[in-house]
Amino acid sequence: MKKLNGWYRLWISLSIPWLLSISIILWVDFDTSRLVTKWDLSHSNQKFYEKRDPEDHSKPSYDLPLYDSSKSEILMTIEFPILSESGIASVKEKVQRMVVEEELPVNDSQITDFVAEVVKMNSLAISAKEEYEQLFSEELKQQLIKYALKWFVFACLPPISLLLVAYTVIWIKNGFKGS
Repeated sequence: MKKLNGWYRLWISLSIPWLLSISIILWVDFDTSRLVTKWDLSHSNQKFYEKRDPEDHSKPSYDLPLYDSSKSEILMTIEFPILSESGIASVKEKVQRMVVEEELPVNDSQITDFVAEVVKMNSLAISAKEEYEQLFSEELKQQLIKYALKWFVFACLPPISLLLVAYTVIWIKNGFKGS
């Protein structure tokens, strides 16, 4: 058994860097930004992810047009992220301020209708984000299981196999020595 101590130390000194290097490679390779795309969502929720950065699908938003008083021309399109309750409350004041600053031909009833549309779209965007988060968590679990299996196969199996081969060779060698 004393001869094995040197070999065992060699095995440990080779196995640790092997495990670390394979672990780092798999960790760097693991990319969560591609787990769920807008195409994985239901058709009605895809529109909230249209203009997003392809690398970041976690933040839905929506665009709403602001029409002139005759509703014949779009004066501007405003992009909204998901808003909190306080954010929704401040939308009306911000839109009124924009209308005054830019001297847009918009009346108060149109601003009220616009804010009502913001509230409606915001609740739909929240449900789209919830669907995204549910799909993301399910896909993440599946990917973590796949990566754990990859890690075991590529990082743990070779050193364990090498150790078993060494023990087998020693066992066979000791069998030929006789009693």
